[in-house]
Amino acid sequence: HRRKRARVVYQLPGRTGAGAGVHSRTREFLAGLEDQVGGWARHLFILQRRAKGEKETYRAQLEAASISSLAAASLLEGRIAFPKCRSVPLVWHWFQQLHKERDCGMSVQPLSSSQIVGWEKMYRVRVPLWAFRMIRRIDDEYMEVMGMDEEAIGKELWKPPDTD
Repeated sequence: HRRKRARVVYQLPGRTGAGAGVHSRTREFLAGLEDQVGGWARHLFILQRRAKGEKETYRAQLEAASISSLAAASLLEGRIAFPKCRSVPLVWHWFQQLHKERDCGMSVQPLSSSQIVGWEKMYRVRVPLWAFRMIRRIDDEYMEVMGMDEEAIGKELWKPPDTD
């Protein structure tokens, strides 16, 4: 008997195969999508941080302030919207799974290519190159935000969102 090929647990939504769905999009589109997702993830990571000595995250503080302040409400509204591409939630899910298995020694370490490939083999996931790059971009944003000091976070937090 011939062995059956392992079934891929996760597949991209929509049609699959050469020239279908995401695979037919141009490099420029994917680069733009990568920038959009990277910016979204950066703001999300900043909102999840806590100020020194504070129990609540920046997001919780802004949500409380948004009840009485239109400026705080507009900062939250423009930054929490998920990028509009049907494949982005899947890539975000993959990043979250990888993030849970991140190596943490004396400090947080970036995801390595070997960790991503090992995760890919363990869960029988085929990560396309564009998604691999997007996961790396999200991880770069995470590492940068985790290395920011309070002053830099404050400047980034109150910067108006991009309106492109």
